[in-house]
Amino acid sequence: MKYYKQEVLHDPKTGNFGDCQRAAIATVLQLDMSEVPHFNEGGPDSLEFFDRISEFLNQRGMTLFSIPFQACPLEDLLRTMGVNNENTVYMLSGTTPRGVNHVVVCKGGKLIHDPHPSNDGLTGPCDDGYWWIEIVAVQP
Repeated sequence: MKYYKQEVLHDPKTGNFGDCQRAAIATVLQLDMSEVPHFNEGGPDSLEFFDRISEFLNQRGMTLFSIPFQACPLEDLLRTMGVNNENTVYMLSGTTPRGVNHVVVCKGGKLIHDPHPSNDGLTGPCDDGYWWIEIVAVQP
C-alpha cells in the first residue's frame, strides 16, 4: 500500500486549509494525489466540504459511509474495530496534539498511516465530541 502525506498543512491564519482528507482518500483508494482534489481548499464549511468528497466519490461509483463513535479512549475504539473488522481499511477522524480535527488511516485495530508529516496521530475525538469512522463504500 502506498501512503501519501498531506501537501498542505492546516494554518487558516495564512489562508492554508489542510488536505489530510485528500491524502487519506488517496491512500485508501491507492490513487495518485494529483487524482484527488483538495476538498478543503478555500476553507469551505462542513456541508460544502462533504459535498465535495461526495461528488468526487460518486463520480467513481463510491460513497463515504460515516459512523460517529461516542467519545472514549482511542485504544478502546481501535480494539473494537480490530475485533469486529480485522481486515477493514478505514479512515478515522479525531483531534490531534495540535488541537485541530484530522483524519488518519486505520486497518482493523491499528492506525497504519498518519498523513501529517509529524506522525503525531490522534489524541481525542473531533471537536463535536465524536470519533468519525469513515469507510469508502461502493454504491449499488
